[in-house]
Amino acid sequence: MSSTETQKLNESLGHEFLVACEKCIGATYHRVLTSVDKTGHNNIGGFSFDWSAEYQIIQCQGCKTISFRQASSNSEDYTQVGNDEWEYAVQERIYIETIRALAANCPVLAGVGLRALVETVCEEKDAAGPD
Repeated sequence: MSSTETQKLNESLGHEFLVACEKCIGATYHRVLTSVDKTGHNNIGGFSFDWSAEYQIIQCQGCKTISFRQASSNSEDYTQVGNDEWEYAVQERIYIETIRALAANCPVLAGVGLRALVETVCEEKDAAGPD
């Protein structure tokens, strides 16, 4: 088994992401104030696996609230975005926490998470209609 890991500070500094804001009650753009970005490669028994993890302190560009964003992806998790074009599917913390709330039988918390996820997807896809 062989593995490598790299860590870079502030590689995503200044980038903006559309994420759910707890104060704005919906998806807003957040700017990265500081970050730790990790990437790695594992080779186990002839099978290779690449991964990445982003840990970021972000600030809402609407209400200016500061929060934390964690996102990860790996070489086994990708979606097709065009002909012969693929990109890693990034899993955000709100998705993971919503799944955990459902598993823990916390329906109110899970409902808040589902709403945030649906609003984020609708805004990203430019869905028609009101909030």
